Amino acid sequence: MTGMMHISEAYNLALHALLALAAQPGTPRRTPDLARAFGASGAHLAKVFQRLEREGLVRGRRGPRGGFTLAVAPESVSLLRIYEAIEGPWRAVGCLLKQPVCDGTRCALGPLLTRVNRDARAYLSGTTLSALSPSPVSGPAPADSVRRSHSSSDVGSRKPGRGARSTTRRGP
Repeated sequence: MTGMMHISEAYNLALHALLALAAQPGTPRRTPDLARAFGASGAHLAKVFQRLEREGLVRGRRGPRGGFTLAVAPESVSLLRIYEAIEGPWRAVGCLLKQPVCDGTRCALGPLLTRVNRDARAYLSGTTLSALSPSPVSGPAPADSVRRSHSSSDVGSRKPGRGARSTTRRGP
């Protein structure tokens, strides 16, 4: 069986990078610094930032004082918008077998899959970046504080708007 919900590393990086930017509004954050804080590939994070910039979620500036800043208010960005900026349109999870054997109408897990899909989409669309963001701070945050304060990547462990964070973590 495959997982009921897959959160890609790209989405995980996008979400954590946006949270880091939201923690320091207007302060450009450099890709290498954030990649190091997340224990991630700088090249992968750079590609994620390209997608986020193309979708109008961040602004990039080159040069010695360059970096990325949020281009939108954190309270106006749903987690679903971020998900779709990275992954494309939301698709409900169907058959959990690698080779689907049914159309889902008689699936033993059909009601569960329907509920998980509905709840996950509702959570992502009803939760904004600001609901997960710590209060803005002045000055640069230590690199490891970003990792500690935003360290997981699964959806649905808490109700939206209550500091919801996920419970499953991929990677280091």
